[in-house]
Amino acid sequence: MNGLRLIQIFLSHTGEMSEYANRVRNIVSRENSHWEDVHKVTVRVLTFEDISSSYSVDGVQAIINQFMEGRYDIYLGIMGHKFGAPTKKNFGSGTEEEYKTAVAEFVSGRSRVARVMFGFCEVPLNPFSIDLKNLKKTKAFRKEMQSNLLYFSWESDDRFEEVIRKQLSGALIKIINDPKNSVPGRARYI
Repeated sequence: MNGLRLIQIFLSHTGEMSEYANRVRNIVSRENSHWEDVHKVTVRVLTFEDISSSYSVDGVQAIINQFMEGRYDIYLGIMGHKFGAPTKKNFGSGTEEEYKTAVAEFVSGRSRVARVMFGFCEVPLNPFSIDLKNLKKTKAFRKEMQSNLLYFSWESDDRFEEVIRKQLSGALIKIINDPKNSVPGRARYI
């Protein structure tokens, strides 16, 4: 045991955002030495890709939900113009289900989830590649975020890293400074 507190992020994203998800992993990897030195925490990123492939009659989303339950401190969702495919629990997409599950856990105060945040990509793209029906769902979802003040955005690939670093650093500081996160069962050390 090296005395570092372990903070785990569940990074939820639509398929189109895989490149950005990899960039989040790289940002966390580069920032970890700073966070370890300054804040005495180490951060790990978990995504649905960390789950071994297996089958469930309830579908892939049920496996993701079961795997993620109780395993993360920060929920970070990212989405572009694609909303995703409906789930068996009547959510519009797996990302929406994961977000709403994280919010419910955060609000209940009985889980590990200490922060919830969601980012939207505003990088311009070819208008002919946009499915307008899908974009309409994404816009409605984003509008819900705006009313809850739970979202951020980035307008260029160059700004992505700066925005993510700022969001994650802010979340880490809030978690570290919140006394309820240091009660038995909340603090995890490695």
